[in-house]
Amino acid sequence: ERTLVYTKEELEEQIITLLSGRASEQHYLNEISTGASDDLKRATKIARSMVTEYGMSSLGPMQFEHRSESVFLGRDYNQTKNFSDQVALLIDQEVKKIIDECFKRAQEIVSKEKKLVEVLANRLITNETLTKEEIEQLVEENSDYKILETNLNKILNKGKAQLETERLKKEEENKETEFDKDEFISFFTVCYPVRI
Repeated sequence: ERTLVYTKEELEEQIITLLSGRASEQHYLNEISTGASDDLKRATKIARSMVTEYGMSSLGPMQFEHRSESVFLGRDYNQTKNFSDQVALLIDQEVKKIIDECFKRAQEIVSKEKKLVEVLANRLITNETLTKEEIEQLVEENSDYKILETNLNKILNKGKAQLETERLKKEEENKETEFDKDEFISFFTVCYPVRI
């Protein structure tokens, strides 16, 4: 089973992405619809996890909720809550703060990147779906944004580079200690003449 590790910035970027549909509706259509319902649900879930599970808010590095499997419910998950109503209010305020800040950022991006939004919308009208690679290509061709590696990939690539550097260093050290057998015998016999 693979466990993914996300930074606070990466989670906020996910929320911004999820809220960009609603931001686009407001900005370009002056209207909102039910189309963003699932995105809003997912964004809220991430923000709540940031506050209650990951300690990524001003409430500090505390875990207020954690997921637990219930034997009686099969693989359904329950949230275990260990906090008062007063703390619940603070949690709700922190979740709202994260959502509001990310929504503001989504609105700024949607407003600034009108050309990119139009290009993506037109491509979706003709193709209906786009792959990650197609989206990345359109973004790089039509905006100032460059697709960056995720922090996890950066860490993994840095680790690979360090391992490769260490391997090359050891290879060099081994070359320095390698010697030609005939040269060694000649050297040894000159330094230590053998008497027969």
